[in-house]
Amino acid sequence: KIDEVRLTKKALTTSQFILGSASAYNASFSVSASDSDGSIVNYTWSSDVDGIIGYNSYLSLNVTSKLSLGYHNITVKATDNEGNSVTSSATMIRIKGIPVVNITTIFRSSTVEGTNITFNATATDIDGPIAVFQWKSSIDGQLSYSQNFSTTSLSPGYHNITFRARDIDDYWSFWDNETVFVNDIPTVVGTVNPEVSVQGDGFDLSQWRKARTITLSNGTPSSNHIITIILNTTNFDYSHTAANGSDLRFT
Repeated sequence: KIDEVRLTKKALTTSQFILGSASAYNASFSVSASDSDGSIVNYTWSSDVDGIIGYNSYLSLNVTSKLSLGYHNITVKATDNEGNSVTSSATMIRIKGIPVVNITTIFRSSTVEGTNITFNATATDIDGPIAVFQWKSSIDGQLSYSQNFSTTSLSPGYHNITFRARDIDDYWSFWDNETVFVNDIPTVVGTVNPEVSVQGDGFDLSQWRKARTITLSNGTPSSNHIITIILNTTNFDYSHTAANGSDLRFT
């Protein structure tokens, strides 16, 4: 007969048994068995969820590929050279899943400064609800703690947008990422000459009674850029134009 079987218990944190971790932990089990009138010839490890999971007195399993999610009662059966066997008491472990996230849509992933941009994502956790969402920008930092949101305040430039989620057990998903480009709108600081313009007839400049030159400040980009031109009562005589500005022309 087999005199004794001992299943060792190694102290592990919950995070070391998370399925899908970047460096999945190997769950290790070892057994000590003795037989006063013979020898131990076989060890069989079993999970009440996955069935037989291995052999030998020492067993190491990658939790990502070898163990299912959930709670497992692990036992080992030792068999001696005469065919006698004994099964250890069970040791419980838990294999937990982390959230899985995906940025589904970014409406207007390339746009001009001040445009409303909408961000949408999904987040699921196989063994519990999602507690926290987080969006970040490589330029502007923290953007939102909502699953979906909109903003008009992204700074100009190329943004690496990242999203992740945390479950109720405080475990974060991996980051998902997308790129957004925001083109800046140049600020025009210049002079308008002459001070007053009078409406002409038609779009042919030669037929207009008055024309004025808009001079951009040095360094203001003008090629393939949107330029804001501000007309007001101090630099333009609106008495000669249509109320809605439909007869103003720029060339």
